[in-house]
Amino acid sequence: MSRANVWEANLYVPLWRAMRSKRVSDILLPYSDVVPLEPAVELDDKIIHAIELMVTRNLRCLAVVRNRAPVGMVRLEDAFAKLGLRSAKGKPAGPGVKLDT
Repeated sequence: MSRANVWEANLYVPLWRAMRSKRVSDILLPYSDVVPLEPAVELDDKIIHAIELMVTRNLRCLAVVRNRAPVGMVRLEDAFAKLGLRSAKGKPAGPGVKLDT
Protein backbone atom coordinates (compact mmCIF):
# COMPACT_ATOMS: atom_id res chain seq x y z
CA MET A 1 0.00 0.00 0.00
CA SER A 2 1.40 3.41 -0.92
CA ARG A 3 2.05 6.06 1.71
CA ALA A 4 -0.90 8.12 0.43
CA ASN A 5 -3.23 5.12 0.62
CA VAL A 6 -2.10 4.32 4.17
CA TRP A 7 -2.78 7.93 5.19
CA GLU A 8 -6.21 7.85 3.59
CA ALA A 9 -7.04 4.51 5.20
CA ASN A 10 -5.97 5.75 8.64
CA LEU A 11 -7.94 8.98 8.27
CA TYR A 12 -11.06 8.08 6.37
CA VAL A 13 -11.92 4.50 7.30
CA PRO A 14 -12.62 5.21 10.98
CA LEU A 15 -14.58 8.32 10.03
CA TRP A 16 -16.54 6.40 7.39
CA ARG A 17 -17.35 3.65 9.91
CA ALA A 18 -18.52 6.22 12.45
CA MET A 19 -20.65 7.99 9.86
CA ARG A 20 -22.19 4.70 8.79
CA SER A 21 -23.03 3.44 12.26
CA LYS A 22 -23.93 6.46 14.40
CA ARG A 23 -27.62 7.27 14.70
CA VAL A 24 -29.53 10.40 15.63
CA SER A 25 -30.76 8.59 18.75
CA ASP A 26 -27.12 8.61 20.00
CA ILE A 27 -27.17 12.42 20.41
CA LEU A 28 -30.84 13.09 21.20
CA LEU A 29 -31.63 16.09 23.39
CA PRO A 30 -35.01 17.11 24.86
CA TYR A 31 -37.22 18.91 22.35
CA SER A 32 -37.61 22.67 22.55
CA ASP A 33 -40.71 24.22 20.99
CA VAL A 34 -38.56 26.96 19.43
CA VAL A 35 -37.17 24.34 17.00
CA PRO A 36 -39.35 24.08 13.87
CA LEU A 37 -40.69 20.64 12.91
CA GLU A 38 -39.56 21.07 9.30
CA PRO A 39 -37.03 19.92 8.31
CA ALA A 40 -36.76 17.02 10.73
CA VAL A 41 -35.03 13.67 11.08
CA GLU A 42 -36.18 10.41 12.64
CA LEU A 43 -34.59 8.60 15.59
CA ASP A 44 -33.09 5.85 13.41
CA ASP A 45 -31.67 8.22 10.77
CA LYS A 46 -27.90 8.34 10.49
CA ILE A 47 -26.15 11.32 12.04
CA ILE A 48 -24.59 12.13 8.68
CA HIS A 49 -28.10 12.69 7.25
CA ALA A 50 -28.84 15.18 10.05
CA ILE A 51 -25.51 16.93 9.39
CA GLU A 52 -26.27 17.18 5.66
CA LEU A 53 -29.66 18.77 6.39
CA MET A 54 -28.25 21.24 8.90
CA VAL A 55 -25.27 22.25 6.77
CA THR A 56 -27.20 22.62 3.50
CA ARG A 57 -29.92 24.67 5.23
CA ASN A 58 -27.54 26.59 7.50
CA LEU A 59 -29.20 25.31 10.69
CA ARG A 60 -27.67 24.68 14.11
CA CYS A 61 -30.31 22.16 15.25
CA LEU A 62 -33.07 19.91 13.93
CA ALA A 63 -36.21 18.40 15.37
CA VAL A 64 -36.30 14.64 15.78
CA VAL A 65 -39.71 13.12 15.16
CA ARG A 66 -41.53 9.82 15.46
CA ASN A 67 -44.87 9.52 13.65
CA ARG A 68 -44.61 13.26 12.90
CA ALA A 69 -44.54 14.13 16.63
CA PRO A 70 -41.43 15.72 18.14
CA VAL A 71 -39.45 13.44 20.46
CA GLY A 72 -36.27 15.51 20.74
CA MET A 73 -33.74 17.53 18.83
CA VAL A 74 -30.12 17.29 17.69
CA ARG A 75 -27.49 20.01 17.52
CA LEU A 76 -24.93 20.32 14.73
CA GLU A 77 -22.11 20.72 17.25
CA ASP A 78 -23.07 17.44 18.97
CA ALA A 79 -23.37 15.63 15.63
CA PHE A 80 -19.87 16.70 14.56
CA ALA A 81 -18.45 15.79 17.96
CA LYS A 82 -20.02 12.32 17.87
CA LEU A 83 -18.21 11.69 14.57
CA GLY A 84 -14.94 13.04 15.95
CA LEU A 85 -14.90 16.20 13.83
CA ARG A 86 -13.76 19.65 14.93
CA SER A 87 -12.88 22.92 13.23
CA ALA A 88 -9.36 23.71 12.07
CA LYS A 89 -9.04 26.14 15.00
CA GLY A 90 -10.10 23.51 17.52
CA LYS A 91 -13.58 25.02 17.91
CA PRO A 92 -16.75 23.00 17.43
CA ALA A 93 -17.51 22.59 13.75
CA GLY A 94 -20.45 24.36 12.18
CA PRO A 95 -21.69 25.69 8.84
CA GLY A 96 -18.94 27.33 6.83
CA VAL A 97 -16.17 26.07 9.12
CA LYS A 98 -13.17 24.21 7.70
CA LEU A 99 -12.89 20.75 9.27
CA ASP A 100 -9.91 18.78 10.53
CA THR A 101 -10.07 15.17 11.67
